[in-house]
Amino acid sequence: MDQNGNNAAPPSAITYRYALTDRGGLIDIAAVVRRPDSSRRRFRCLACRRDLVPKLGAVRTHHFAHKSVGVCSWETYLHQLGKLSFHAEYNRCLRENLPFLLELPRSVVCDRYERELGLLCREEETTCHDLTRFFDRVDMERRMPGIVPDLLLSGREHGELLLVEITVSNPVDEIKKLCGHRIVEIQLRTEDDLDAIREHCVRASASNIRLFNFRVPPRLARTCRGPECGNTYGWFIVYRSGKAIRIEETPADFAALLRDREHAIIHHRRLPARTDAAAATWDFFDAVTEAHLGGIRVRNCCLCSHGSPGRRGVLCALTKREQSSSTASACPGFRIARQLRRHRT
Repeated sequence: MDQNGNNAAPPSAITYRYALTDRGGLIDIAAVVRRPDSSRRRFRCLACRRDLVPKLGAVRTHHFAHKSVGVCSWETYLHQLGKLSFHAEYNRCLRENLPFLLELPRSVVCDRYERELGLLCREEETTCHDLTRFFDRVDMERRMPGIVPDLLLSGREHGELLLVEITVSNPVDEIKKLCGHRIVEIQLRTEDDLDAIREHCVRASASNIRLFNFRVPPRLARTCRGPECGNTYGWFIVYRSGKAIRIEETPADFAALLRDREHAIIHHRRLPARTDAAAATWDFFDAVTEAHLGGIRVRNCCLCSHGSPGRRGVLCALTKREQSSSTASACPGFRIARQLRRHRT
């Protein structure tokens, strides 16, 4: 361990792609070339501040290595690299009038079938925000009440603040999360994880990005494509005969079905979206029970005193075989189970 509690290793065991120049800026080993005065150029380690030397041989990948023996931390190196890279790239965007983008997910809510079916369709879209339009200043480790963020974005015009945290092994602590300000956490495991910073585009969907205290309101829009809508839902239907079924339909097709059979259908509702067949079956049985307890006349084997769960349907004690639960709609032996009779409203 080093003095900061990070995993430490001897410098000889660590190779770096980046170093600090004598002016304090970052330099990539790819930008270093052999020249007569190379030995006089000074490079320093981001973590321990010891001298580094560029290794530009013909066999191994070019890299920086420590000049002398000591103790250094890969975690501290990555943490400092992330902070310095973000600070440099964001300032470059401000100077050169370039966008620095943050992509956020947002729900799009369509209320086309809210009145007819009680349905609000939700889809996800990506919204793109240029941070430089709202934040015209970036500071490293600028102290705030009770916390010191790695990077703080602020704007003179709007007065808003955005915290950017660079994490390697320790995630953002709870004190920072509770500060109330929005936080973008960029997790670094390798030097390649800097791509989002170098490309000036941080995507919330990326595996190494986490957001805190962001509240993106949904967009209400009539995005319905009618019969061409590809969203399908599970629907529970009870016919006047007492028969109950589950079907999969788009909102447009289900609305057309209700209009076409309005005199035959006495009850309907949407069922939860399921990919597991067993879970979908239990959702259906729950809907049948709920309808019965709500006063809807339902004839289904899962309500019958002679029925018990089978592998694919309901096992009937009268017929001695497994059958579809809707068989009860025309079964003369159908009897509501005693425990369900007492609770019906």
